[in-house]
Parts: sequence; C-alpha cells; structure tokens
Amino acid sequence: SEYTLNIPVFVPAGDQATNVLVSYPVPPRKGRMYLQAFARHDGKPVGQTRRAVGVTFNPAAVQKYDGPFGIQGIGSFRRSLMKNIGARCYNLWIQWPASEPEPGKIVWDPYIDQEMSQAVADPTALIMMTFREIPTWYQAGGEWNHCVPKDDKVLESFAGKAARHYREKYNVNHWSYWEEPSTYLPWPRYLELFKAAVKGFRAGNPH
Repeated sequence: SEYTLNIPVFVPAGDQATNVLVSYPVPPRKGRMYLQAFARHDGKPVGQTRRAVGVTFNPAAVQKYDGPFGIQGIGSFRRSLMKNIGARCYNLWIQWPASEPEPGKIVWDPYIDQEMSQAVADPTALIMMTFREIPTWYQAGGEWNHCVPKDDKVLESFAGKAARHYREKYNVNHWSYWEEPSTYLPWPRYLELFKAAVKGFRAGNPH
C-alpha cells in the first residue's frame, strides 16, 4: 500500500528515554492494529508489551463516508487525513469552563472560533461538537466532581445556549455529550446527564 502508519513510541531506558518512530504499511483491510515490542539486554529478553494502537482501514478501499463521525480537530494534518480516508466530519470539543468562567458570564471559547474558521472554509465539511467538563463553580464535588453538576438543569441550560450559538454562527447541527463516558462516570449517572444535555441541545437547535 502507498499509505503508511507512523507511530511515535516512548521507550524508557534507566534515567533516559527515547522516542522511536515506527512506520509500516496500512493493512488492506479494516481492523484493530496492535504494536508488539520486545526489550533485550545483552541479548537476553527482559520484557515485552503488546498494545492496541488504533482501528484503521486502507483509504484506497473505502467509499466516501457521509455520517456525523470523523476526526477530532481541524489542523492541516488532520484535514489531509480526512481527505485521504474520505471522511468529512470534524469533531470539536467545547468545554463549559472555558465558555462560562463565572456564573452567567458567557465568553465563547476563541479557540473554537479559530478551528471553525478552518472547518467552514471546506464546503464539504460536516461539523460535530462534543460538550464536556463542568466549571469548578458548579461541580457537585465527590469522586467525579469534574463531570457532575450540582443541578442537571444548569447543564441543560448551558447545552441549549451552546447549541443555539453555534447553530446561528456556524450552522452546527450535530452534538455529542462527553466521550468515553465509562472512563469518568458510572453508566446510570452518565445517562441522566446525557438526557439533560440532549434536552438542551434540542431546545437550542430543534433541527
């Protein structure tokens, strides 16, 4: 294949560490890719590891995908990747703390505007935004304090404001709440927050 996957690998060695760039062809079929590494000292094996490095597919073997999933971020490197794999969706994060640093004081994150300006320059782009994090001034406290608000209604309200703002400014019609939620929250609690966020998204953007 003309496509290769480049993976930076951090290799600790005593008080020093080395970054190794591993390059190999993208397989002709989609699937989970693993990196298996062995360490030897004086010719003797001293350790090994096997890690999943991602799920990929050969760009030459896929058709254009029009769904609301794609690549996180907008940078020129990611835009070239999207063109190669036939995807057209940019997934951007909006963090509540950056957009409402004080109760009632909305300051839409300028980083998002910078990223959006690049995304909307692509007439084929589809944009999805992921809403995450809870401001310190409204965290419930406890083990999952950065994920849980004192009142889900406030989360719903902000989700509505964000959906309305980015629909009016950039015509964003796709939203998700958090990512990898099982890493942060018990599923029953995440589902409650997800429902509140979706209710807010739909209020701010009926489309």
